[in-house]
Amino acid sequence: YDSALVCCQKIIAIQPNHAEALFNSGFLHSKLGNFTSALESYKDVIKIKPKYTNAHLNSAEILINENNYCEAIKCYTRVIEYQPSDVMTHNEMALAYKNMGQIDKALECFRQILLIDHDLWWAKFNIAELYYENNDFDQAKKHFDTVDNQTSVAKGLECLFRLGDFETFNSRLETIKNTDSANLRVAAISAFSAQQLGQQDTYPFCKNPLKFLRVSNLDNHLGDSELFLKELLEELNSRKAQWSPSGRTTKNGYRTKNDLFNHPSPKLQKLEKIIHKELKCFH
Repeated sequence: YDSALVCCQKIIAIQPNHAEALFNSGFLHSKLGNFTSALESYKDVIKIKPKYTNAHLNSAEILINENNYCEAIKCYTRVIEYQPSDVMTHNEMALAYKNMGQIDKALECFRQILLIDHDLWWAKFNIAELYYENNDFDQAKKHFDTVDNQTSVAKGLECLFRLGDFETFNSRLETIKNTDSANLRVAAISAFSAQQLGQQDTYPFCKNPLKFLRVSNLDNHLGDSELFLKELLEELNSRKAQWSPSGRTTKNGYRTKNDLFNHPSPKLQKLEKIIHKELKCFH
């Protein structure tokens, strides 16, 4: 990336209004973690070519990762002005509004997607998720029921449990058991409900989960695991982390980026090898 960036900068020095070179410069700055410089490059692109939608979208991605949803929405709005049928941008804007707690505006964006293409299952699913996360389980169930995949089936079942409609819950669970016996989320709900309601867990998936449990320890691979862990944690603490990143499983906690093993340090390389060894042993 460094060498490529140098090339782009040489082009820009000769042709300051070279939009593609400026855009590539922004992309490379972003890859190198220079997000302020990346945003500046994208701004320069937009000054030259206001309709350069990828510059707006890449700016929005950086702003979202910085939890600057307001500015990201401005970027998405400009893209939609030029590409009103761009459903993915409508979706990203909806998620930004959702993260800001502006649920009505998020729903409006998702509904706009369905006006463009009524058959997009993921837009229906996202509407259902929005209702679910805001404890409107009745509306959530109605929308989950319009989507035919394992997650939606399980989430619809969860809604019935949350609504306290245990009779319908058990009836639907019985139907799912006979049509799809390998839905992991349904298996978890079935086990949970059996414990909560004092009834038998009849869902057939994985009746003996402890059979698949393997216990191991870093001591099996390292001479001084305590020192290794201490140094590894010190390294990870130096990495940039984000609080409850959008679209990730981490909630109310910090998460590092997904590139830890792309260019790993010696410590991470060693950890990666240990993980691979343990996976081989498990299989």
